[in-house]
Amino acid sequence: MAQECCDLGRKYLIDGKHDDATKEFSKAVMTFEYILKNNLKQNELKQDISDMLKNIILPAYSNLSLCYLKSKRYDMVITFSNQVLASDTANIKNLYRRALARKFTKAYD
Repeated sequence: MAQECCDLGRKYLIDGKHDDATKEFSKAVMTFEYILKNNLKQNELKQDISDMLKNIILPAYSNLSLCYLKSKRYDMVITFSNQVLASDTANIKNLYRRALARKFTKAYD
């Protein structure tokens, strides 16, 4: 389900439908959070969850930061860029998006 939401979200993003893309990427993240909350105790799923985080959820967070940047929701850009940067500290796109959002909100730190 999460992968399908991300695929549809990317299509909407390419088409310039940022609100629709935001909804789809958010569904992907909510699906992942549900799976994480309900299945983390099952050892056989730990690798699947790790793969899902790397291949689906981090790109969803990154795309959410882009969608929110396009709609000038700078607080959300910072939030989702930070989610990506927590796992990938050298992610140039999200470092740049976060810097732009901080510039627009004058949140320098």
